[in-house]
Amino acid sequence: MEKSSDRARETTQNSVEDKTRVVTEEVGNAVDTVTEDPGYFEFTSEWQGIGLHIRYNACWLGRCAGLRTHHVELRSEGKVKLPVTATGYRSLFLHGEDPFADWGGDVVAFVSDWLDDASRSADWQRYVEESRQLSLF
Repeated sequence: MEKSSDRARETTQNSVEDKTRVVTEEVGNAVDTVTEDPGYFEFTSEWQGIGLHIRYNACWLGRCAGLRTHHVELRSEGKVKLPVTATGYRSLFLHGEDPFADWGGDVVAFVSDWLDDASRSADWQRYVEESRQLSLF
């Protein structure tokens, strides 16, 4: 049986690869290879029972000649607090050719690991413990 995270990972990789195309432009006598901006890719996932909406743009500044700026938007369903945001929304900019190489190019896997790593903080652990206990105040 295939896990939903495996399906999401496969969808992420296929969508980004299918929609991103490399074109060659002639600029004077020079030839420059650029990646056209495919726009945002949208994914849904879940982390520790919290629904996530993830948007990703591989070329946030438009055409990707030179320095590439990747943009990841993370929203939790119902604006539920996450270890990386108290408001349920977080915007993250990353630079480089493939900042998700350690995750096989999988943005959803990156976000899951990002949340897992941040959830180890003392502040998040305290928040989880306090939310389990009833408060009279």
